[in-house]
Amino acid sequence: MDATTPNLIRLSRLAREIGRPFDTVRRWAFRGCRGVRLQAVRVGGVWHSTVTAVLAFQGEVDRRSAERVRLEAVPVTDPAQLRRDRAELVRRGFPVGRVGRANGSNGHHG
Repeated sequence: MDATTPNLIRLSRLAREIGRPFDTVRRWAFRGCRGVRLQAVRVGGVWHSTVTAVLAFQGEVDRRSAERVRLEAVPVTDPAQLRRDRAELVRRGFPVGRVGRANGSNGHHG
């Protein structure tokens, strides 16, 4: 994106058009969200972007969010992997108690 990009809009106006606070749109351009930055260009000391850039930005943020949820939602059913994961948590200083069954039983009888 540069000063010759068609349909450039000031970030302040763009924020109004998409119904988001100006600070949010500015943050998207300068710091990004989930590792994605809104494409923007400075023209005459004022920051600009396009609606197309916002749509591309939002699409990539949504894709990364969905990917993150899928990764976090994968259950680990391999007992050896569970032991390795618990050992890693302990190594990092997280308190890890014994994991029981949903009914409160730990699976041992008597």
